[in-house]
Amino acid sequence: GDVSIPADIVEEVARLYGYQNLAFRPPVISLTAPIVQPNVRLERRLKEALALRHGMREVWSYPWVADRYLEASGLEPPTLVLAHPPSPDAARLQTSLVPQMLRMISENLRFFSSFRLFELNRIFLDTDWRRGPGGEDSLPEQAKHLVGAMVGADPATLFLEAKGVIEGLPRAVQMAALELGPGRAPWADPGGCLAILHQGAPIGALGVLSAKTRDRAGIRISHAALFELDVSALSPHRSRENRIEALPEYPEIDYDLSVLVDRTISWARVQELLADIDPLIRRIVFLDEYTGPQVGEGCKSITLRMTLGSSERTLVREEVDAVAERVVQRIRSELGATVR
Repeated sequence: GDVSIPADIVEEVARLYGYQNLAFRPPVISLTAPIVQPNVRLERRLKEALALRHGMREVWSYPWVADRYLEASGLEPPTLVLAHPPSPDAARLQTSLVPQMLRMISENLRFFSSFRLFELNRIFLDTDWRRGPGGEDSLPEQAKHLVGAMVGADPATLFLEAKGVIEGLPRAVQMAALELGPGRAPWADPGGCLAILHQGAPIGALGVLSAKTRDRAGIRISHAALFELDVSALSPHRSRENRIEALPEYPEIDYDLSVLVDRTISWARVQELLADIDPLIRRIVFLDEYTGPQVGEGCKSITLRMTLGSSERTLVREEVDAVAERVVQRIRSELGATVR
C-alpha cells in the first residue's frame, strides 16, 4: 500500500539530491465560471437601499413572538410552538414579521417620536416540511420576509413615504418590477392599505396602522406606516443595462401646475396620461396632494412639476406656455379637471 513519508524527510532527501535536479512541473489551474448567487446579492442590495437611500435602521428580532403583539396584529395564531419557550407568553414561532415590528415601535417610542426601521428575517410556516442537509429532523418552510416601518406624526405623509420606498426598490436593487393595487391587511386601516404585487400575484401589503392595532400594541404617541413583502418571491435581474445620458447643454425649466380632480383618480393615472404629450417634457413628478373644504367634497388638488428642456436651444416663455396649455387641455378633456 501507499507509505506516507514525513515532510521533513522528503525535504532532506530533496536537498541531498539537489533542488536543481528536480524537474519543473507547472501547477494545474482550473478556470471555472464564478458562482453567481442572485438571491444573496438581492438581499444585500435590499438592505443597502433601505439603509443608505432611505435612512432606515436595520433591526433584528427573535423568531418567537409575544402573544400581545400577535393579537395586536390581528393575524392568525401560528401553529408552530416551541417545546421550551423563553416565557409562557412567547412560545409561538412567527409567521409574519409585523408583530415583532409592532413591539420594536412600541419600545422605541419611549425614546424617539419619529424613526424608520426595517428587518429582513425568516418566518416559519407549517408547510413543506423537509429533512435537513445532514439528515437531521424535518424542518418547516422558512421563507424570508422584509418588513419596514415609518413612524411619525402625520399618517398620510408616512404612507406616501412608505409607498415611495416600495416603488423605488426594483430600480435600486435590480429586480423585476413591483405593482401596488387594492388590498387589505388585518393590522392596517382599511382606508390606507395597498397590496404589493409581483407579476400580478400578491406578495405583501403596505398600509397605515389602524387605531385598534396601535392601541393593542401600546403605540399611542405617534402613527406608523408599515410594509411587509415576501423576499423569496422576488425575481432578481442577473444584469442590467446602463445608459449614459449627456448633461443638458441648455438650461431646463421647472413648471409647477395644480389641478383639481376627482378623489378617485390616482397620480399614476395622471402621470401616464401626460407621459408622451410633448417631446420638450423631460420629467413629470408629483409634488403634493390636498383634500379639504377649499377644494370641495369628493375632489382633491394635485400639484405636479414638469421639467422642460431642449437639446438644441434655450426655451422661451411662449414655448413653455404652449406646452403647459396642451397639458391643461388634455387633463381637462380626459379627467374633467380644473386648474387652480
